[in-house]
Amino acid sequence: MKETGEAQERLLSLTLVVAALFLVLLVRFWYLQIARGEYYQRESERNRTASIELPAPRGIIRDRNGVILATTRPAYSVTVLPAEVVNLDALLARLSQILGRPAAELKEDYHKKRIGRFHPVPIARDVPLDVVTALEEEKPYLRGVLAASEPVRAYPRGTFASHLLGYVREIDAGELAKLRDKGYRPGDLVGKTGVEKTIDEYLRGEVGKRRVERDAHGNLLRVLGAIEPVPGGTATLTLDARVQKAAETGLADQGKPGAAIAIDPRSGDVIALASSPTYDPGWFTRRLTQAEVRQLYQNPLHPMINRAIGSAQPPGSTFKIISATALLERKTVSTRSHAFCSGSLRIGNRPKRCWSTHGTVDVYLALAKSCDVFFYQYGMMLSARSPAPISEWAERFGCAHRSGIPLLGEVTGNVPHLPEKGGWWPGDTANLIIGQGALKMTPLQVAQMTAVIANGGTLYRPRVVREVVSVDGKQRQQFPVEVAGKVPIHPEVLAIVRQGLRMVVTSGTGRTASLDQHQIAVAGKTGSAEHHRDKKAHAWFTCYAPYEKPTIAIAILVEEGWHGATAAAPIARAMMEAHFGLTKTAPAPAPAGMLGD
Repeated sequence: MKETGEAQERLLSLTLVVAALFLVLLVRFWYLQIARGEYYQRESERNRTASIELPAPRGIIRDRNGVILATTRPAYSVTVLPAEVVNLDALLARLSQILGRPAAELKEDYHKKRIGRFHPVPIARDVPLDVVTALEEEKPYLRGVLAASEPVRAYPRGTFASHLLGYVREIDAGELAKLRDKGYRPGDLVGKTGVEKTIDEYLRGEVGKRRVERDAHGNLLRVLGAIEPVPGGTATLTLDARVQKAAETGLADQGKPGAAIAIDPRSGDVIALASSPTYDPGWFTRRLTQAEVRQLYQNPLHPMINRAIGSAQPPGSTFKIISATALLERKTVSTRSHAFCSGSLRIGNRPKRCWSTHGTVDVYLALAKSCDVFFYQYGMMLSARSPAPISEWAERFGCAHRSGIPLLGEVTGNVPHLPEKGGWWPGDTANLIIGQGALKMTPLQVAQMTAVIANGGTLYRPRVVREVVSVDGKQRQQFPVEVAGKVPIHPEVLAIVRQGLRMVVTSGTGRTASLDQHQIAVAGKTGSAEHHRDKKAHAWFTCYAPYEKPTIAIAILVEEGWHGATAAAPIARAMMEAHFGLTKTAPAPAPAGMLGD
């Protein structure tokens, strides 16, 4: 009986232990399935499914007539999905051999761009097909690596208008710090220069998402749903591709660095903006080769500089437009004023040469023939010991100030003022009044100077983008015309200067820009700017047309082109022919004795 009692006690104890274990299990089951059920359901769903982001196509950029200048194209990009990576170092070592990049570099990129487990990290963009094929062959050993098609920026016309359009590249740390609040993230593509940067927020679009189901090994089983990406807006520029082409062709034919810009004097719209040499913005959609890096950044001609706004040079005799205005406004000169040009004028103890011998000239002929002696003589009368009377008018025309064009890289140029030490000498005034010495202007500033004369005294802020329209056709943003200032020129002074500029083209140094055979009157000014004793002068030409009701103002700079009449004026003529839809004809040869300016 005693043994039976002990057996019953042991059985009871065992029963209690088993019951306690079952109770613990029940409590655990309750905790897992009821108290924490929703949490573990979410975690299970998260392991079973993934949400993969889909990049948005960047918006189209087109000219004022609808010509497409920038769009997107499909291209293969390589990404790594962190959630599926087992051994990152081994994975990147294998990728290094396929992509031809150091594993350490790939690892740095990976950690810099990684956002979350299910956000693909871009490792290489716009990769060639042979790389995609190699990735497919190595797929069993590259868990987490995806080679998928994504929209890549494309410039169908190559180098065309590259300094205006700009290019896109992955966002850097500095940009990310400023733009993170606007939804930008590591690995995003952003505009770096040009229009691409100016209106990046309208061009970038909205990313989409694809929800997929995977098995325990991370393999894709099916797509559960998707939110398609929204393409960026379509931007319409003020640019006219026909005029732009004429500008680029003309600069290329000269074979020298230079710039050409055309604006509408009625609004400040940029009709053309060309800089030579140029570059292909499509190169930046992928990793640059060493040869491309050398060509872009180690080239002594500096193709990345936008010479239309980012390079200031002495404007030479084109500045006589402002000089004549200052002399007339100050009443130092009138239509009855004359000077005799014997080829030079003694200023102080030295003769200052004119580029030719012009005989007796008035203000009209001084502009038409670009007579330096006339401007030397009356410059001494205006202010031999101070630049102020001329510099003040230069600044009213927008010189030594940024125009406000919405592009990176614009420089201010330079208008000399009375120095604190060393003084100002008559020879300095002589240099300034003919556009030499310390005076510096960009081609855009020269074009704006000419536009002010053409429109009667209004200085506009240059406009590059007219509007951006969303993919559904609704207008998202319009960019209005902006007046930057008024230049207080008396109507009678305007009439005199305009007539002198008209004579430049009809009977003076700028006859190579004439469109008289097409019944279009052109007014303009040539210039040759000395910049180095042992080098040829820079060639300038600026003009506007039609003379009575101007719709275009142009400035051309050909570095070391020597004569504005032969190097720069024919480019302006071709641009005007494109603007007015004229049949291209050979310009009249530059007249004998008119090649010094």
